[in-house]
Amino acid sequence: MPEHQILTGVALRPWDAADSPGCYDYEIDFCAAGSRVYPLGAECAVIRPEQIMLLQRKQLTAVPCGLTGRESGFSLLLDSHCAEMPLSNGQSPGDALQALCAESGCVCLHSPQTAAICSALMQPVQNEKLTRLRIMELLLLLLDCPEREPNAPARCMLRETEIARAAFETAMTQKHERITIDALAARVHTSPTYLKLCFRRTYGTSLYAYIRAEKMQRAAAEIAASERRVIDIAADYGYDNSSKFAAAFRKVIGMTPRGYRKNSNVRMEHLQAVR
Repeated sequence: MPEHQILTGVALRPWDAADSPGCYDYEIDFCAAGSRVYPLGAECAVIRPEQIMLLQRKQLTAVPCGLTGRESGFSLLLDSHCAEMPLSNGQSPGDALQALCAESGCVCLHSPQTAAICSALMQPVQNEKLTRLRIMELLLLLLDCPEREPNAPARCMLRETEIARAAFETAMTQKHERITIDALAARVHTSPTYLKLCFRRTYGTSLYAYIRAEKMQRAAAEIAASERRVIDIAADYGYDNSSKFAAAFRKVIGMTPRGYRKNSNVRMEHLQAVR
């Protein structure tokens, strides 16, 4: 889905679309799956599934990037000088955006209502009028809600993110091995204790739990897309025991591998996102 100019001063761009020139000074990002990191000098902000983040674009010191390779989401790009949005408190959209980002340059804004709208906006644009109404509703909820409590997004140091990503990529490259934290730490030239700290601050969970969940997500994709024996797929992900693989698979996916294969209505985008 390409970038769409939906309102004056507001464009909708999926994360898989190419960046385009524009006079946008803010963006509102919604993460549907995976995790995405935003470099802010020596620090990074991290957005995780079902989170909505408002960002002042001048704070970015590099292009945002995914942490797992399976990120999906979108950005609402805002030109605060041109965005047309009548706010009940009399503020202009630019004043409201500036006030929200005044302290740190980025904030998380989330509620079940806004998350539902964002999920709808993840679908391809077929009815521009309906999409325009959804975006207007979302912006009003985010910018014009007196009960809204902005929260600071997860933060970590850029060096911590680099270590965590290197460990993750190493583990997934050698997914057929049962690699230990000590071995991973040696590969990325740090201590096991510091590696565990970096990983939790970057990915929001423990290294073992995240890598196991990622393996099961990838195994699920292979089970759904091929007729290979489950035990052979299990071996690719370091399991030589079908019972242990089935237990790990059920814990992440919510059903057995064979049950998953038989259920033709299961769609990968509806799997539980790893947090």
